[in-house]
Amino acid sequence: MKINFREALANPGKNLEEVFEWDFDNKFLEYLPHKKTGIGEVRIDYFSGENGVISLKIEFRQPFLFVCDKCGASFEKNLYLVANENIYEYGDDRFVYDSNYCLDMNELLNQVITPLFPVQVL
Repeated sequence: MKINFREALANPGKNLEEVFEWDFDNKFLEYLPHKKTGIGEVRIDYFSGENGVISLKIEFRQPFLFVCDKCGASFEKNLYLVANENIYEYGDDRFVYDSNYCLDMNELLNQVITPLFPVQVL
């Protein structure tokens, strides 16, 4: 999934949003007792500042079957994670949009969402 930031850059301060399905599929899940039970959904609210920096608020939700680290009981619950990220036109920053004002969201989500996965589930 790619997002094109052309409209945001042409209208600084205008809030925009994208909603799409994204499956949290990271190799480290193979080593955990938790299992996905449905498809994930991502909502991204974003806007451009006057300086061409795109500010993102990322909300991710996916149903999981978790195993409690304390008692070992299984329970279903949505994994809900929120992150904020800035996207730049150029430079050595973490995420940079390309010359067509696009960014591959799969790469961004893997790098931003994976570290937020809970270390301990109770």
